[in-house]
Amino acid sequence: YKANWSDEDVFHLCGKRYTAINSDTLTFKAYCNFATPVLFMNGERIGPMKPGINDVQFIKKLDGVPPGTYEVEIRALKNEMLFRDAYEVEVSY
Repeated sequence: YKANWSDEDVFHLCGKRYTAINSDTLTFKAYCNFATPVLFMNGERIGPMKPGINDVQFIKKLDGVPPGTYEVEIRALKNEMLFRDAYEVEVSY
């Protein structure tokens, strides 16, 4: 992914094509080359994402997510500038 080689700031939440999930376990992946993204769901802070397979990939797994519609969002700060990326997901099972 571009975050591995680019000198530009890269901030990307993966999975925007998967808007319907049939499980109570959700795994989110993000790429960022300047900070650790923080995960939010419906505006509520879930917490920082964990390092993935390298220093620009981040993962967060959530178990026991009840059915419903959620806005999934990541945020990070750089030089007092807020970066954010988000999408909506429908959980049913």
